[in-house]
Amino acid sequence: MPNFAQKHTKITTFYLIEPAAFDLKPRLRVSSKWKKAVLVIPLLATEFTIEENRPVFENIVKQLKGVTYLSKIIFGLDRATDDEALELADICKKYGLRNYLIQHNDGPGFSSIYKQLNNAGFNLDQPGKGKNMFMSFGIAQALGAQCVGLIDADIRTFNRHQLDRLLFPVIAWNYDFSKAFYSRIANRRMYGRVKRLLL
Repeated sequence: MPNFAQKHTKITTFYLIEPAAFDLKPRLRVSSKWKKAVLVIPLLATEFTIEENRPVFENIVKQLKGVTYLSKIIFGLDRATDDEALELADICKKYGLRNYLIQHNDGPGFSSIYKQLNNAGFNLDQPGKGKNMFMSFGIAQALGAQCVGLIDADIRTFNRHQLDRLLFPVIAWNYDFSKAFYSRIANRRMYGRVKRLLL
């Protein structure tokens, strides 16, 4: 199949109109009353403990404060000490984020849960993002989530409108799946793993 083949009729296009002209927030707030949304953010402690990474992460937390349609935000924290988990809580408090849960995977509570799951036949010995997200999605389900959003903790240009556009089709239009992309265009070419979804 050529790189630019497309066999379906649905296409993905760039966001072409100004965000102010197409405000999704009111519809998201209304729709979220009957479709409970949870956001998962898998992260390493280095996302906020390394000085050059911290402003990027703090911007994400600051942007999330204004998102009213999420019932819970789960921070899936890996490779972190207890003090670093407390530091994450302090960052959330600093920006007034209230509806969050810190899933401290290396802490005593989650370590014992992983041990129980391993004893029950789940193979969760491999550390990493997959294991982190497996537990986050389980927590989201236990919280009654009807849709789950997922973003990375290192998006340098994160803006809450990106999250609105990601979740709007799922929350307001009942789509089963929505995938965002971050524009990586240079030398008149598109780069990144998601580029073929756009063609």
